[in-house]
Amino acid sequence: MTKRILFLLTALALFAASALAQELTYSGDVQIKLNQNNFQSEEELAAEITVFNNEEFPIADAYVVVEIAKGGEFSYPSQFASSDNVFFEEKVSGINLAPNSSKKIEFTYELPDNISPGSYRLDVYFKNVRTGIIGYAHIFTNPESAYFSVLGAGSFPSARIVRDETVFNDVLGPVGFPVEADESITGKVFVANDSDSALSDLKLVVSVCEWDDTACEEFVETKEVAVGPLVAGQEKEIAVGLQPLGKTSAYAVRLELLQGNQLLSLYRNRIIVVGPGKRIHKVYLNNFYFKRGETVEINALVGPSPDHFNNPVLAGSSLVLSVKDVESGNSLFSETIGLEGNGKFVKKSASFTAESELKKIEVCGKVVKGTVQYDEYCFEVDAELFAETQEATIATNWKYDGDTFKLSLEFCALTPSKFVQPIKMNYYLQQNGQTIEKGDIEAEGCAEEEVVVSIGKYELIVNNLETKKQSAETIDIVTYLQSCENVNCDDGNACTQDNCTTGKCSQEVLPDGSACENGQCQSGECVESRLPLEYLVVGIVGLAIIFFGYTYLKGRKEE
Repeated sequence: MTKRILFLLTALALFAASALAQELTYSGDVQIKLNQNNFQSEEELAAEITVFNNEEFPIADAYVVVEIAKGGEFSYPSQFASSDNVFFEEKVSGINLAPNSSKKIEFTYELPDNISPGSYRLDVYFKNVRTGIIGYAHIFTNPESAYFSVLGAGSFPSARIVRDETVFNDVLGPVGFPVEADESITGKVFVANDSDSALSDLKLVVSVCEWDDTACEEFVETKEVAVGPLVAGQEKEIAVGLQPLGKTSAYAVRLELLQGNQLLSLYRNRIIVVGPGKRIHKVYLNNFYFKRGETVEINALVGPSPDHFNNPVLAGSSLVLSVKDVESGNSLFSETIGLEGNGKFVKKSASFTAESELKKIEVCGKVVKGTVQYDEYCFEVDAELFAETQEATIATNWKYDGDTFKLSLEFCALTPSKFVQPIKMNYYLQQNGQTIEKGDIEAEGCAEEEVVVSIGKYELIVNNLETKKQSAETIDIVTYLQSCENVNCDDGNACTQDNCTTGKCSQEVLPDGSACENGQCQSGECVESRLPLEYLVVGIVGLAIIFFGYTYLKGRKEE
């Protein structure tokens, strides 16, 4: 009971520390569709996972964490959900979503041949490196879940970490407990054999990462502890010691129980190193692609020290927002903004005008005070990756050759930002309600088709098989041929005036003496200009007079 009360007090303190709790996440959603709800061992579980960005700005650097747990309905807090056991985890990275867009992720998992019967759950967490969207895997809270059952006679997962007994510094679960920067941490991890037979080759891997182990690039500390054999039904306590962490921050303690290399159970704890500091919770742009002259807006949310036990204030710190071009490495923008030392969440923003097209940039935020850096978060914004999540519409262009009667059609799947996407479509060319030509197209880029048709008016119907949308366009070849916009009348002669009337070209000879390249026009041809002979003779005589005059004057001066 004491541990439960301590958890509740800690959770209340955590939520009370955030005056802008609603600002700490991005607006989005997750949908899960399983291929079936009842499985046998060795069958493939397939899930179509769709993630949504409901914001008016792009979300970069996002990922999905998929966990499979044996147990019933999802329950929070995890330390009191003693029947739950997570035995599988997979991370899908590199998700970049344009504003109000979505992305489908295909997930598969082959059920083990020795899986035990019962109720199971697939939990999906969706976030980016700094900001939650749907749930937080590192504290087992609020995932989107799909439920299924398994029929079988096996015992996998045969062992688990006992959630309601495992403690670090006597605190249950991933809620966080305070320690000093130079203080060592002690843990007691309890594991249990749930099978009817003895287990061997068991080990416990303990990894510590700043803030969130699912976003971790490098663990602060990792250690492996041999569990030893467990007889059927046995529970064992494993002592774990962790080194001092030094830096003020929050840390995830990842606990993995393995048999050989196979994960049997995954759980977590949490540590808070007390002291002043600040953390960047959000950095985002107003768009993912910028033309020259457009405004680039950078927005950030900076929070106080994760030490919500003492709520220390860090005065005199600054936020540095910067942007650089990835290809050249050149800095495009940097601004230093003072941060209030009041221990609250603050929003900051900066902007600049793009001096050239920006398609691939790196955005960074840093919290500094003097020469000390308290936090840094950088990410890339690659316009092409975002464009993939935008709905593409099929644009058509056509031209007609009146000599060969060939109608050339070009189809391109274009996003709103004009990026070309793979195309999957069919088309019907109709005249007076009758289809005279049709085709199926699937290509990585734009596609071209040629059709021989007589001069007339047609309807082009295009079915976008990706979006299930149809469009239609009138092809009026008669008007096309009568339009000078579609005719090139340039005959390559500088001494003729090119004209077009109702789609027909004509040339008018320019008057003699009209200027042309390197000469003048004569009878419709450009003739190179040459100086008359008398001009050349006069020039030579003039130069001779100047030379002899100069020589004479020079001689007189020397006398």
